[in-house]
Amino acid sequence: MDQTSLYYGLLSVLLVGLPIALLIYSSKAKRKKIINEFLQEAKSAGLEVDSYESLSTTRLIGIDTQNKAIITKDLNDKTPKASVYPFRKTDTISVKETKSTRDKSLYEKVSIHIKNGSQSSAEIVFYDIETDDMFSGYQLAQKALEWQSKIASAV
Repeated sequence: MDQTSLYYGLLSVLLVGLPIALLIYSSKAKRKKIINEFLQEAKSAGLEVDSYESLSTTRLIGIDTQNKAIITKDLNDKTPKASVYPFRKTDTISVKETKSTRDKSLYEKVSIHIKNGSQSSAEIVFYDIETDDMFSGYQLAQKALEWQSKIASAV
């Protein structure tokens, strides 16, 4: 009787644990593949990414300090393709935070703006309430400030 309970226990652990382990493994493999594709796209754009980070499950950002460029990829786009944003010493780099009108503790959008003089301005979105988890706004606002300082120190 005791061995039968042991066998049922082991069988139930295998039936529950094995699928969970497979899901974790496939998730890590998929994430690694996405990061490798991101780095390959950067390389094909002529960039050597010094530092990169996953902002969320759908956004990646990297910086090439030698070529002075930021590369991002948003997997929410219909055709996810890496975007390159060059920056110069004369550029203004700022973090723009838009908060909810109903609840000032919730962010609607967080982005970095790179403005080069009177010409064009580039927006790198870190958080958007329409596509991201509602409660990750504060954390991504902090990451935007970190990346603002990374860009400023690379200039």
